[in-house]
Amino acid sequence: MSGNVVSLHWSESMSVGHPVLDEQHKKLLALCVDTERISKSGSDTTTEEFAALLSEMIAYAAAHFEYEEEIIRTAGYPQCDDHIKEHRKFFAYLNALKTKQATSQALKDVKTFLMQWCVHHILKEDMGYKSSLTNKS
Repeated sequence: MSGNVVSLHWSESMSVGHPVLDEQHKKLLALCVDTERISKSGSDTTTEEFAALLSEMIAYAAAHFEYEEEIIRTAGYPQCDDHIKEHRKFFAYLNALKTKQATSQALKDVKTFLMQWCVHHILKEDMGYKSSLTNKS
């Protein structure tokens, strides 16, 4: 469990070379770590806390994705459309979770999904556009 949290600490290897996007990625990672904290509280977590966590993640991710999509579109990233589809899948999954009760299993599902998605998306998908951004500089 703690291994997952360690993997969510920001490192320069996660930098996409764009200061604003890097700061936004740090915030997304912090929200993912919050799921770890909330999931540890187990039965003490209320449906309201669960919904608030999802709402915060969805709202922040929406703002981040909108900004990121504009940046990579402007940079001429060739896989921009595929990247945007990944963002839409993220929203679909989280929106589906909003209707679930805050059971320990639901919290584990959210925690696992967010940790895996954030790390994979930043380290693999977002790194794909890094060269498009640096070539525009």
